[in-house]
Amino acid sequence: HIQALISKKRYLSWSNWLILAFLSVLPFQPQEVQVNSIIIIALSLLSLLSLTAQDFIGFGIRSKFLWMPLMWIALALSLLWSEDVDRGLNSIFKSLPLILLPFVFSLQGKNRSKIEVWKMVFVASCLLASVIGLSSGLIKFAETGLSYHFSYQYVCPFLPPAYTSLYIALALAILIDQLRQNTSSSWWVHLSIWFFMIHLAVIFSRSGIVLLLLLIGWNLMVLLRNKLKRQLTLFLVLMGLGIAGLMTNTKVQDRISGVVKIAQGQYEYEGTSSSLGARMWIWNAARELVLDRPWLGYGAGGEKNALLLKFEEKELSFGVERGYNAHNQFMQYALAIGVLGLFYFLFLFWRSIRLSLNRKNVFGVMSMLFIALAFFTESMLERQAGIFLFAFFYSLIELQNSFAKTQEV
Repeated sequence: HIQALISKKRYLSWSNWLILAFLSVLPFQPQEVQVNSIIIIALSLLSLLSLTAQDFIGFGIRSKFLWMPLMWIALALSLLWSEDVDRGLNSIFKSLPLILLPFVFSLQGKNRSKIEVWKMVFVASCLLASVIGLSSGLIKFAETGLSYHFSYQYVCPFLPPAYTSLYIALALAILIDQLRQNTSSSWWVHLSIWFFMIHLAVIFSRSGIVLLLLLIGWNLMVLLRNKLKRQLTLFLVLMGLGIAGLMTNTKVQDRISGVVKIAQGQYEYEGTSSSLGARMWIWNAARELVLDRPWLGYGAGGEKNALLLKFEEKELSFGVERGYNAHNQFMQYALAIGVLGLFYFLFLFWRSIRLSLNRKNVFGVMSMLFIALAFFTESMLERQAGIFLFAFFYSLIELQNSFAKTQEV
């Protein structure tokens, strides 16, 4: 009776609305808000109640969507040797989108229009978050007259700067790819690209600056290839003005000097040194833990306790007080599920990029590179804001790569 009430068609419709709701609120989450858990539970119940065993078996057969769920299964199995099962169970629940989103995507068939709607909803929600972020920074700057209030965390009211930078970079990837495929794109696409790049430059997170340089290069190539002379001229003028403005920002100057100190081998965390110095200490501690238990790691949840104990041993008070994770997603997984799990995680990236190259899917290649770069400085899959983003874009790229084997997508 329940399966008759919730047909497969209705499931796809309802799951579509849930994903749209998630994409709409995703950039506006200062903490792990309850809407995440509600949507995850709703998707799970819909999947269990509405679809037949044949659908689930079919999902298993559709191997292109099975790779990410296998990552979740590995995390779940690691609970067997975890020393903190309660914390591990919480991590496993938060990671459910790694199974749910590939499952939803596997049932979409060749429905390109729905995918484009999802992408535009993501861009629109990121654009609104950027407008609010830059406005709050400008208000703070107007109140204090201090230029550093118009930079970094002051223009990221919802998510940490590294997360905000990745969100903006992926929104930019969608827009630049649209411009690449459609030379007659409206001016709102160009304006949105410029606006996002301004926000990304103002944030000036280190991973964000690397992403921005890649995006600038990609956008320049698209403008040159499409012979959009007016847009190219405006873009170059804005870029020059932006660089000149950034160099007068005291926060930007401090962060540049921090990078110079790190390059000179000064890893001190206290005083005037940068957060990159703290990361160097954290990565050294995490590396030692990986070498102690390389193959299977410490289990989901157990890796966090092991890292805190290592911080205490090395007298890294900042890590203990703030309960820091590894600040590197690849290292975080190496701690949780060992080097074997890390190799599989790297395989997911390699497989997606290789298929995107074969299908001439530039958007897929760039998006996965952006996510991988962001993962080097943050353990982004420790938050649902990062988990859902990764699961969504990975599944999206898998679906795009399945549309055509040789034609450009």
